Amino acid sequence: MPIISDGTLGLHYRGTDRAALGVSTWISPAEFVVVLRDFLVRNTFSTFYVASDVQEFVDLIAHNFSHKRIITFNQWRASEHSVSGIHFTKVENVSTESMAKAAFTDLLALSQCSVILKTSSSFSAFAKVLNPAVKLLTITANGMRPFFPEGVSSSYYSDSVTSKHAARILQRTLRRPDKYETRSSRQVLSSLCSSSTCYSLRKTTDFSTAPVALGRVRRRLLPS
Repeated sequence: MPIISDGTLGLHYRGTDRAALGVSTWISPAEFVVVLRDFLVRNTFSTFYVASDVQEFVDLIAHNFSHKRIITFNQWRASEHSVSGIHFTKVENVSTESMAKAAFTDLLALSQCSVILKTSSSFSAFAKVLNPAVKLLTITANGMRPFFPEGVSSSYYSDSVTSKHAARILQRTLRRPDKYETRSSRQVLSSLCSSSTCYSLRKTTDFSTAPVALGRVRRRLLPS
């Protein structure tokens, strides 16, 4: 894989079950491109690292920004219209080990970028754990109360007068979904997990200790 430097912009688009569950506001791949163009008006990047569970998003970025250096990890991805999270999907000739390797590769690559423009997702937010210097900019709202590590992301608002389209998109996508407005992250996780494994996990896991535990991991990975 090509070297990713501080001058690389990370892009993370979480699709699939994000649309079906309504946990966060929805943005299409095409709308993401509109917001990205707006972001690039005031921010210069020649290299993108693209991470997504949707193949159409990766293809759309490559098509619209062919003049940029696009880096991505070759892996299986879902179609744009899939509503099942790829971590819950069994695919013929695609092992869970290879999917896990792809996820860790994407996460480590994103952590080496200087800025990550992203949809609401705790996956890409964990890049901040691996590299506290990376800047996270989220363009969709999460319906849950702020939680670690997604809670450390900043929302990206357009102040560009040249792209009213981007401003309208962000006005919608950064509005918190009503469906989960009064629910905690634990309540939402509990409602989404229906299997016996998930039930056991949520009964025995103290989510309030996650920041402390992950802080220890970060210190081990990134010694001062």
